[in-house]
Amino acid sequence: MYAKPGLGRLLNAFGLGITYERAKGDYVWYRDAAGNEVKVLDLVGSFGATLLGHNPPALIDRLIELMRGDSPQFVQGSIRAGASDLAARLAEAARIKLATEYQSTFFSTGAEAVEASIKHLILIRRKLLKRRSEELLISASSLLRRNCGTGAVEIDGPAIEGFPEGSFASGHALLEAIDSFNRRTINGRFRLLALDGGYHGQTLGALGLTHNRHYREPFIGHLLPVTFIPVDVSDESGDAAGVKKAIDAGSTILIGLEATHKSGVGDDSSGQLASGGVRLITYRITDVLGIFLEPVLGEGGVFPLPGKLIQKIVQVARAANVCVVADEIQTGMGRTGTLFAWEQSGAPAPDMLLLSKFLGGGIMKISAVMTRTKIAEDEFGLVHASTFAEDELGCRAGLFTLDLLLFRDGALLKRVRERGQLWKKALESIRVEFPDVIRDVRGGGLLWGIEFQDLRNSGSNLLRFICTQGDLGYALASYLLHAEHIRVAPALGFGLTVRVEPSVLLDEAGIIRVTSALRRLCELLRMRDTAKIVACMTLSTKESIGEHHNGISNSPEKECCPAGETAIEHELRLPPLDFRYDSSKIYQPDPVASDKVAFIGHFIDPTFLAKHEPSLARLSTDRLRKFIESSWEFIEPCLFARRDIRSKTGAIVNFNFIGLSVTSEILLDHLRRRDLSPVRGLIRRAVETARDAGCKIVGFGQFTSILTRNCLEICVPPVRFTSGNSLTVGMAHAALLQVLEQRGRRLEDIRCAVLGAGGNIGSTFARILADKVGSLVLIGGTGRDSQSRLEKTAATIRLEQGREISLTFGNMDDCRACDVIVTATNSTEPVVKTEHLGSDVVIFDVSVPSAVAPEAGRRAGVEWFKGGVVSLPERDALNIGALPLEPGFVYACMAETMLLGLERRWEDYSVGDIDKARVLEMLSLAQKHGFTLGRLKGESAF
Repeated sequence: MYAKPGLGRLLNAFGLGITYERAKGDYVWYRDAAGNEVKVLDLVGSFGATLLGHNPPALIDRLIELMRGDSPQFVQGSIRAGASDLAARLAEAARIKLATEYQSTFFSTGAEAVEASIKHLILIRRKLLKRRSEELLISASSLLRRNCGTGAVEIDGPAIEGFPEGSFASGHALLEAIDSFNRRTINGRFRLLALDGGYHGQTLGALGLTHNRHYREPFIGHLLPVTFIPVDVSDESGDAAGVKKAIDAGSTILIGLEATHKSGVGDDSSGQLASGGVRLITYRITDVLGIFLEPVLGEGGVFPLPGKLIQKIVQVARAANVCVVADEIQTGMGRTGTLFAWEQSGAPAPDMLLLSKFLGGGIMKISAVMTRTKIAEDEFGLVHASTFAEDELGCRAGLFTLDLLLFRDGALLKRVRERGQLWKKALESIRVEFPDVIRDVRGGGLLWGIEFQDLRNSGSNLLRFICTQGDLGYALASYLLHAEHIRVAPALGFGLTVRVEPSVLLDEAGIIRVTSALRRLCELLRMRDTAKIVACMTLSTKESIGEHHNGISNSPEKECCPAGETAIEHELRLPPLDFRYDSSKIYQPDPVASDKVAFIGHFIDPTFLAKHEPSLARLSTDRLRKFIESSWEFIEPCLFARRDIRSKTGAIVNFNFIGLSVTSEILLDHLRRRDLSPVRGLIRRAVETARDAGCKIVGFGQFTSILTRNCLEICVPPVRFTSGNSLTVGMAHAALLQVLEQRGRRLEDIRCAVLGAGGNIGSTFARILADKVGSLVLIGGTGRDSQSRLEKTAATIRLEQGREISLTFGNMDDCRACDVIVTATNSTEPVVKTEHLGSDVVIFDVSVPSAVAPEAGRRAGVEWFKGGVVSLPERDALNIGALPLEPGFVYACMAETMLLGLERRWEDYSVGDIDKARVLEMLSLAQKHGFTLGRLKGESAF
């Protein structure tokens, strides 16, 4: 809880919160709750750092030898032997591999190398501009001495922004102005270029070059100016037009002077200007310092850049005097089969080359900035330093690694290429077998990306949630970890891609094991059998598969579990069940209506997750609850149902359902603790999702209305809101009158209790009933706030009635003397029990979830009706499994949102306290468009 608690919660949400105790070669180990070691094949490869596996023995022996020999580790302010040797060795390797001379500076991490390279680029640009500025200034001074003497100087030429116009008192004053202008240019801010999908680190400077919006957005106003360039990695011809356009988009200028001559007059024989003046000239240069690129976009989805593209980028950049920085932090040092991945491009050597990851042999933290000697600035070594850089152990580890890669003419590199071909063949075979699951396989050497299909429209609601927010990779990593004991990681900037970065040690048998596991995973996804994936996501280090005796329920095979095998273990070993479903029944692919409205809803309780995703019915309620409780903060609101709704008048509106993966219990808990920020943030993001989908009005359902004080405490322009409470009250009141008429009873003759009478719906319901009801009992919570709201409701009723009315406050025991009970509570548990009911009573339940205990609703002498359900004019089926509604029916609050859309009334409607007049107006609109009272009979499912 003290080290990155937010990250810890995220990892636990996906079942990845594992603490590993030891690592060796291709494997890592952790202990489960029973103390047993669990062995896991590691294909994350420390994001490329462990090409030799974990803790290579030969390197460890070498480092121990150095430590026992008392080698000086941190002797800043001296010539460091290890750093000097490593720099020389890298220079030699680069001379052979890239035909270019480099000098190196060493640091601790890849992000630090990126930061240092940016600073070095600035120094290089400043030197260029200073040199040119000095040339321009000397030339101008010479010109003025020859032409203007000591008097005033008037300059010709167009005005230049930031430079004073008119005449100058003397040539010296003009020179001062030119120098001041040029110094501002030299000290100005310059742009950098990077590629869409690029990743260069998360420190502030490096973050500016990282394309992933998730990491950039919180710091957007503080980042370096960077232009991101889209590139087509599938275009082998290498179109670099986007790079040229980005370079040409901005420039900066230095200024100088040149002589002007009056018509017909030239220089005299002495070399002095016989007549004439001076005018400003400009020296224009691009404002781009450099372009950063990865030969393989690693975090961006493992996309290798075509060689011709790299060649043309270098050509365009060099023509504009823009430096090219090759970020080989992940792809360098043999990971892709050559010492530098750049070698495979055939392009001229980059101006800078950044290394890290495997440079330290998978043990030591070390990075390098290699800079072409012809452009390197000696000043850089004087203005940039790091306490832990150039340490002896790190540099000696780098030498060991480099020597190992180049030993015997690169035998290890050859082995990487050979292993890479085996991986390519194996992974490609899976793609061919499961084209509906795997979209692409990319990479080279021992860096591969498996891109899965976007399964948001596959018919699985859970996959829709996860794919929409880009977290499919985390879910799949969780399954492979727990079910197959294989560790992988998604690409951070491309959530549909899982990276595979094995060590060179893994043999062909290991590759076969991995591909077999991937086939089983693909079969699950093909069948949409997500229960196995969710079961794994609920596991952590405190519990393992072997502990779950009750994790999976209602499984037809459960009774057949072999002795000693748990339900989850057995389930994971069974063939997947088929849960494929036509997604168009939920998500209309081509809506007709252009005007859109949205409604926000959530799970009533954990069991509705299984109604939402049928395969999860095999999971126990406790496991479903655990899944929601651990993941709700990290599963974003999702638009997963869309349908055109037609009025009997012919009008059409497109209705969108925005789902929150959270339960009433969780929301109510935050309400009671007054910890509203997390849940209100979730609701706000749901509204933003609706806005981005083009919805003009958003209806709030269930607890989302309560948590925003009936939409008063939320604002997301230009979206308008409604709680839907006007039609909810109106339809429930109409239903009550219908039931009483069927029973031959008059409202004037009954005694009615309203539970939750202090709330918005309950209060309005009570105010409407007060017009005719014989006797009214108001019941609320026992807290001070609840009592205060009840008193406010009673005072409003007395003021509106202007007459004596039988109105009392009561408690649950008073319900026994009532003919009718109306519930409008916000409790997550039933509050109406059998002991609260008389011998002949009608219950009208407007609460979601239900306020009535099932056994109470089934008791003899009790009629239990469900209020607030509306039948659609053409019985359009929404098929929203998360809501207990039959096809063709919606809640009244949802119907109100639809009616406002059909009327094109883009305004806040049922916001704050409900107006009785609006209740009647909404009933009138429902009648106009053919929205009628739905089914009434109560069911235990509610």
